[in-house]
Amino acid sequence: MEEVKRFTAIGEKTRYNIIQLLLKKSYCVKGLAEHFQVTESAISQHLRILKQQGLVENERSGHFQHYKAKRDALRKMGEDLIALSETEPEPCEKDDDCCKEQKK
Repeated sequence: MEEVKRFTAIGEKTRYNIIQLLLKKSYCVKGLAEHFQVTESAISQHLRILKQQGLVENERSGHFQHYKAKRDALRKMGEDLIALSETEPEPCEKDDDCCKEQKK
């Protein structure tokens, strides 16, 4: 259920906003902290979670680590949602347990 972990990771408002920003350009921790007006430590924790779920990647640029969103992982999440939305429901039969419980 890696998909669930990824959706949970971006389900938090700040992490979702970080992803949105990293889709526009790469940022270092300090730049993200200034943008969101939070501590660098807080941003680092958010980035750690996003990186663990494969949603961001980083590369060294001088003394700084610059982060960017992994578009392929985000596209995969989109594909997973599309597949989920295309699931065909099975019709409920009168004898199904769920229907019996509702009649009580």
